[in-house]
Amino acid sequence: MVKFTLKTEYALKALIHIANSNGPISSTQIYDIEGIPISFLEQILVRLRRKGIIKSVRGKKGGYILSKPAKDITLLEIIESIEGPYGIVKCLTPGEEAECMFSMTDCVLKNIWNKIQLKIIGMLGEITLEEIVNEYNLHSVYHR
Repeated sequence: MVKFTLKTEYALKALIHIANSNGPISSTQIYDIEGIPISFLEQILVRLRRKGIIKSVRGKKGGYILSKPAKDITLLEIIESIEGPYGIVKCLTPGEEAECMFSMTDCVLKNIWNKIQLKIIGMLGEITLEEIVNEYNLHSVYHR
């Protein structure tokens, strides 16, 4: 099973609200909506800012805004900004190849895992934040 951490889920929740905001939105406002522990949320927002997905705006009405249009931010980009390089197994995770239990040439499953990983990465790279936000907005209309 391909799993992502709670940090990624929280990052997506925060990004939905940042993208939907008409201006900067503060971490406190995101906390009020989603209930994400504020210190955990701040760590996530720092990662997203360092990776260039969001920008911080200072001042009384400051907060966070997207660094680029939501249509230009992929789910893969978000996941990798939070989780690091994506790999379904260690021998296919950039930077962790040396930790593989088998040598790269002896790993019988490597080609199979690689095919699966390429499909997953392809899908994650096709889904944009804009699509996620649109889906959220569509569902929120029905759940009012």
